[in-house]
Amino acid sequence: MVLTLQCDDNRRLRAMSHDRRLDVWQRMAIFGHAIACGPCRRFTQGMRRINRSARRIHATVAEPSATDENGTAAALDRIRRRVERAVSADDSGR
Repeated sequence: MVLTLQCDDNRRLRAMSHDRRLDVWQRMAIFGHAIACGPCRRFTQGMRRINRSARRIHATVAEPSATDENGTAAALDRIRRRVERAVSADDSGR
């Protein structure tokens, strides 16, 4: 499996790794494939950037809001600003 992993299988395993821990052979297959495949390395880097941004947003969005009766407008505005900040932070960190 390590030397025969195709790009589609690599992306599928990478996506699965966010839901559960992969076994050692699956991790080795991903690593071996990434050595030889530049597009899959870039895919992995993109997934990591998205995950970091999502974790950062999740950690900061949980603030209470109180500008309208539902807090919806304020919450949406906070989310928009934080997404913009996270994206610009990730872009500057390349």
